[in-house]
Amino acid sequence: MFDPFLPLPPPHHPVDWVLLRDATRTLMKATERIRKQGLLHRMPQGPLSFLSEMNTLCMAMTARNRTSEGRKHRKAVFRKMKALLRRVEKHARRHLNLLKERGEETDLGTGAIRSVIEQVENILAQVPAIIKQAHERIIGGRKLANKDKTLSLYDDDVQVIKRGKTGAEVEFGNNLWIGENRDGFIVDYALEKEKTSDAKQVEASITRLVDEQSLPVASVWGDRGLHSQANEEFLQSKGIYSGLCPRDVKVLSERLNDDPSLRTGLKRRAGTEARISIVVSKFMGTPARAKGFEHRDMMVGWAVLSHNLWKLARLKQAEEPVDIPQAA
Repeated sequence: MFDPFLPLPPPHHPVDWVLLRDATRTLMKATERIRKQGLLHRMPQGPLSFLSEMNTLCMAMTARNRTSEGRKHRKAVFRKMKALLRRVEKHARRHLNLLKERGEETDLGTGAIRSVIEQVENILAQVPAIIKQAHERIIGGRKLANKDKTLSLYDDDVQVIKRGKTGAEVEFGNNLWIGENRDGFIVDYALEKEKTSDAKQVEASITRLVDEQSLPVASVWGDRGLHSQANEEFLQSKGIYSGLCPRDVKVLSERLNDDPSLRTGLKRRAGTEARISIVVSKFMGTPARAKGFEHRDMMVGWAVLSHNLWKLARLKQAEEPVDIPQAA
């Protein structure tokens, strides 16, 4: 049974002006850390005061959403946010230079100094892009292609994924491919760094199971997103029964009438949704926290292993007889 799903959204919906707040927060907290080490550059106010000022502007941004002057108000607030971030950028850059020049005078170790430098440089490099992106969307009212958008300051591998579901037309994160057997054990998974078609995952999954692990796969089931003529021909060449739900309603109706086992398999496949919920909420956490694609991929692997061990323990427990005390 196969099913693709999206378990790993970013920390928040990537609204353009929220990225300005995130940049301010990271830069000023890093600046505060540098100043605590005695590396001081002239500032009109404390670093955290800039963060408080940005938070105030964020609240003002949503203050008149449903009024006739809402758009004009948001433009005015955004201009203030942009000017504030420019000031924050200059202060952070000056303190970064101090840390690079005099870092050995502080109590910070070499690793800690390198970590702060990389953190600040990562945000500073993205400030022009996020300001331009927000300007195009808020001031200019122009759309940007997904490939040109900055969705997260901290993770380059987050993707825009169109789901087409009620309340979730678009989501942000990485697709996770999952396959389970009849007993509910997860036998295959793959976290996608780049977006690919669901249908293209079938051949890759069968290759991992049959060719690389020599597992006896007799049949597979999946939803309409996995069905394609190429997949049907591939499964037939491998001698594997295809229970992929046809996209054409007429073809589906004919197959259901001619092949009762297809109906049974598709009903069983519906339980994969529950399996997804168990893996995500119980073994990954809600929300799942892992920065960077490599860490997320590792987290998924541990979650799958933990889930299968838990499932094995439940099956073993179910096989043991239960002693019911008899009434005297």
